[in-house]
Amino acid sequence: MKKDTKYAATGVVLVLAGIGGWLLWQLLQEPALPAGLASGNGRIEAVQIDISTKIAGRVETISAKEGDLVEPGQAIAKIDTDQLQAQPLRAEADIASAQSQVAAARASIAQANAERILAEQELSRARELVKKGHTSEETFASRSNGWRYAPVSLPSFQLQFEHADPSKRHLPLSAISLPSTEPTISGNR
Repeated sequence: MKKDTKYAATGVVLVLAGIGGWLLWQLLQEPALPAGLASGNGRIEAVQIDISTKIAGRVETISAKEGDLVEPGQAIAKIDTDQLQAQPLRAEADIASAQSQVAAARASIAQANAERILAEQELSRARELVKKGHTSEETFASRSNGWRYAPVSLPSFQLQFEHADPSKRHLPLSAISLPSTEPTISGNR
């Protein structure tokens, strides 16, 4: 009987050891995976996906983290739109500046034309006075130089106008007309 008790005690110890081992194994196991996920050993190759934005800008916030699952079309970042909102205001300011430049160029052209007309009138008057002997040839030379150099600024003003007014940019510089004849004294000297 001693032998039977020894076998029984050994059997109980083995059963208890088996139950303890099974419980320890259950405790050390990782928790069960949620539905849709699998576990195993092996090698995984990921596909890299490049993302891009529809507009350029500074990133304000990022709502997805590396490794997160995202859906197609889901917003994962927010772009700072301050610069985009400022663009129309900047364009309006550029338009106003261009309009101001056009107005200034037109005024300069009108002034240069008025100076040219005045110089022509003074030259004509001086020519008549020299013929009659009522003024000196030095005065006539002065009026002649005034007439000759009055339209010198006109091409630069017209060029300024061409650059300021996009509708006039097709005009070549050669289209600007300048007086080409020198004034002469006709009559007695």
